[in-house]
Amino acid sequence: VNAVSENDQHIALNKRIIKDAQFLCELANAKLNLVNAYPATPINIAIEIPEFNPSLYNESVKKHHIESTNALAAE
Repeated sequence: VNAVSENDQHIALNKRIIKDAQFLCELANAKLNLVNAYPATPINIAIEIPEFNPSLYNESVKKHHIESTNALAAE
């Protein structure tokens, strides 16, 4: 899923993926897990902006994606 998308088509696709996956999991008596990926820190930002902290940025992006994925799963 794309848990952080604000695009209506992505949101609808997320819901369809989850609905279909839930159906398949029920048939297979399986547990559903959601997967969401996010991009790494753009290295050019770290080079161009000396005070940029890639570790802090990565943690912030990771936290945002985890929270968004958990919220999508809770729906």
